Amino acid sequence: MKSAIRGLRRASVITTFMIVACTGLLQAGPASAATVSAPSAARACSINVDTSEYHCYSSHSAMLGALAAKGPLAVESESMASASPLTRYVLAAFYMDARYGGSSLTAYSSYSGLCASHSYTTNSMPSGWNDDISSYRSYGTCKTKVYENINLGGSSYGPVADVANLGAMNDKTSSYSIAG
Repeated sequence: MKSAIRGLRRASVITTFMIVACTGLLQAGPASAATVSAPSAARACSINVDTSEYHCYSSHSAMLGALAAKGPLAVESESMASASPLTRYVLAAFYMDARYGGSSLTAYSSYSGLCASHSYTTNSMPSGWNDDISSYRSYGTCKTKVYENINLGGSSYGPVADVANLGAMNDKTSSYSIAG
């Protein structure tokens, strides 16, 4: 029985990594789980929209490894049939460069239906991210809207699922909202 449960867990983790890799979040890089504080080099950061827990890592694979160590990762719209209570759902990824390049900030939640039945807003970007966003991708049923000022104020762009170049809003994002 225990070996069957371990086999199911292993299959769930493998499936989860395949899903995340298909969404374009997983990129090759050294698998270091060390937290990095706002370096000038490209980095991969994550923010839990439920708790505001924020960490940066040296690569996307290091970030995903650290998140996966806490439980499975999934895209927001996936079925709950096989989800663990520890599953975290990827909602959106923000990028410092146009066309989804450079450093990234991945927003995730523990609630599977967040974008279908809830919305999330942040009144200010995490440290090192204010006025630095050039593109973003939303996942599952989520759509993201970025704002020029804190507290969802000023000019805005969205809500849309993906934008490869923020144009007039390039490097002006100070707050954002994610909803269905």
